[in-house]
Amino acid sequence: FMRRPHEYAALKLPVKLPFDKVPAKVGELPLVGYLEETVVESMQKALVDVGRVRPRFPAAGNRESALIYLSLWLRSSNENNSRGEGERRERVLEEFKAACALLTRDADDLAQQLEMGGATQILPSPVAPESDTVKTFYQTSLAEPHEWVRARMRPDERAATPGGAPPGPG
Repeated sequence: FMRRPHEYAALKLPVKLPFDKVPAKVGELPLVGYLEETVVESMQKALVDVGRVRPRFPAAGNRESALIYLSLWLRSSNENNSRGEGERRERVLEEFKAACALLTRDADDLAQQLEMGGATQILPSPVAPESDTVKTFYQTSLAEPHEWVRARMRPDERAATPGGAPPGPG
């Protein structure tokens, strides 16, 4: 070619077509391929939401709170849920978010006051011991996080979970 390029100048290259895409059967994929096809997108959305919300359940660590939030998010966004089941699981997720927000509610109020220039004190205002926030926080902090979630599940789900472990997908 390098010695006689003029011999090859008139040649036409063959038309190359892209390969035909053959849809892969999910059941025949190896484990990693199966997870990439079925779980990755939902898991990415769930992890982004955990990072955005940063849940902290009373009397639980950051890791445990994040894992519970992750499981509740995945269960509530499962496409195979019936309409009523999806709404119920979404409600449990919102209750969990509200329970996690109990720790930061006063801090958020203070931050808003400081931004508006209306705060006259550095510490958040004390909450009356008989207020609903204090009662809810106290009741929530006494419960183990898994017990709190389990109490909001249907009775048939609680009975179906061996050793109290949350049931699988669905």
